[in-house]
Amino acid sequence: MKTKSLQGGLLALLACFAGTAWAERTKSDVIYLTNGDRITGEIKTLDYASLKIETSNMGTISIEWPAIRRVVSPQSFTIEDRNGGQYTGTFSEAEEHQLGIALVEGEHVALPLAEVVRLSPIETGFLNRINGSLAVGLNYTKSSDTGVASLNFTGNYRSPNIESTLKLSANSTKTDEGTSDRDQIANSTRFLRPGKQYWNLLSSIDRNEELGIDARIQLGAGYGRHLVQSSHTALDGTIGLSFNNEWATGESGSNQSIEGVLNAEWHVFRFSDPETSLVSTLSVFPSITESGRWRSQFDITLSRDFFKDFTLDLTYFNSYDSDPPDAEAEKKDYGIVTSISYKF
Repeated sequence: MKTKSLQGGLLALLACFAGTAWAERTKSDVIYLTNGDRITGEIKTLDYASLKIETSNMGTISIEWPAIRRVVSPQSFTIEDRNGGQYTGTFSEAEEHQLGIALVEGEHVALPLAEVVRLSPIETGFLNRINGSLAVGLNYTKSSDTGVASLNFTGNYRSPNIESTLKLSANSTKTDEGTSDRDQIANSTRFLRPGKQYWNLLSSIDRNEELGIDARIQLGAGYGRHLVQSSHTALDGTIGLSFNNEWATGESGSNQSIEGVLNAEWHVFRFSDPETSLVSTLSVFPSITESGRWRSQFDITLSRDFFKDFTLDLTYFNSYDSDPPDAEAEKKDYGIVTSISYKF
């Protein structure tokens, strides 16, 4: 596999997303606030106690969920409560500070608004169910003559029974000793089960020249669970197995192996002005077929809104391989990247 193939694929996929137009829903949703105000628009999402609604005159605004006493909409939604319950249907009449749901099965449910942790409109088309972010970063230190350029894309797809996340990243570090690239295309698809459970399919193609990896293809599956789910935080865990095929830097042959998968994702959201979120992921891959070898990947990103749909991101990454395929390669690769991100 050529060393530039991942970057070429990343740019091609970004071009596809950039050229896509999303159809708009009617702005007929009504939000009643506890102070007596009323806001009309199109509900985009509810996550971490922040309801985003797109209005005709004020753009997209965020409202603290505790400040809402009633929600009215003719649209269909997927609703989740803090116990992992999932409901699909339209809103129906309910008492104040409750969310009435007319289920597709014909039944009616009333949930206290304080118990609702996520709310997503059910879009009619595939592309309308996609949201995500695009981040670009550039860092340079004159004293060490070190420059780091980064490009990161995240696309999320959600339907009543499936959550899928596609991540693409390209990082290039230039020093007086040369250039080192770190690229990845990764997908995680969750098939939601009753309660807080889900089945998870994992796949990735990545390259890390610092660790002696010219290319690695990983395919895996596992069982996952929402361990903690509230209005301000979420903790998910996954355990499973994966198959790897990797090419060491400077070698034509490849090496196959089977690894265990242990993954944890922690999201923390703080509704303030500006909004702030913290997302951290830890993945550990103990090898089953190669005795004593294990890998890990840790990422943590602090995001802070500064203008409409733009955020300032600070990311720390740490990659470790106890026994890299290239004997002369480093065992650890880490760094800090600052970037500006656009959310769509």
